[in-house]
Amino acid sequence: MDEEQVRALEKRAALVRLELVKMFSIGKAHHFGGSLSCVDILCALYFHKMNYSRENMADPERDRFIMSKGHSVPTQYVILSMLGLIPADELGTLKTLGTRLQGHPDMRKTPGIEAPTGALGMGLSFANGIAMAGRLDARKPRIFVVMGDGELQEGQVWEAAMNSANRHLSNVCAIVDRNKYESQGEVDQLKGIEPLVDKWTFSTNGVTINGCYKIPCIGFGPGNEVLAHAPNEKVPVSDLVTASAFYAALAYYIAD
Repeated sequence: MDEEQVRALEKRAALVRLELVKMFSIGKAHHFGGSLSCVDILCALYFHKMNYSRENMADPERDRFIMSKGHSVPTQYVILSMLGLIPADELGTLKTLGTRLQGHPDMRKTPGIEAPTGALGMGLSFANGIAMAGRLDARKPRIFVVMGDGELQEGQVWEAAMNSANRHLSNVCAIVDRNKYESQGEVDQLKGIEPLVDKWTFSTNGVTINGCYKIPCIGFGPGNEVLAHAPNEKVPVSDLVTASAFYAALAYYIAD
């Protein structure tokens, strides 16, 4: 990824944030923080990293994206609209009676939604299931999961992580949006989750995103092999799942 591509992603991210603010002005309670904090992550995935488009939605080899913190799905709605899967004029119907764009994702009704989430802690388990089913069919699509840091207080997350490692699900990539807040306050004051990096290293390899906040991120090589780097090592943007501004994310990738 060159500098021009990074700037293009940043512009897309700014447009997504603008659209989110417009959507949230309709008069209902919304999850502003969680939706806005994951914008950069989703833009990097959908517009740069993932093999995903309106044309290949039925392809069993397509990459999948799962918004495990389902309350942040408005960000995904905006991006799916940019990809042509949801009409732009439908975004204003968010969380209204009869709309396809409810406050949590519904894969039965909304194009582009790969998993029904909202009960926190279930997204990684769902991703594991997709990966294991693909293995039975001799397929290996990449599955990206975005989780909230408050969500890591759920025990199911760690059960799923152990299963991912035990089953060697190397096509599962989880990203933790480390924005440090949950609905009732600061994550570390309500139920601390540090040392976060150490808790993931039992099953993962990781790298630091541009030397920012000491949480590992991971990149993929040309053959989707894991690119592991030491903490604080400077890594080219082209090697990362995320781009330069994504300071709040922790990504892990379970190596074969």
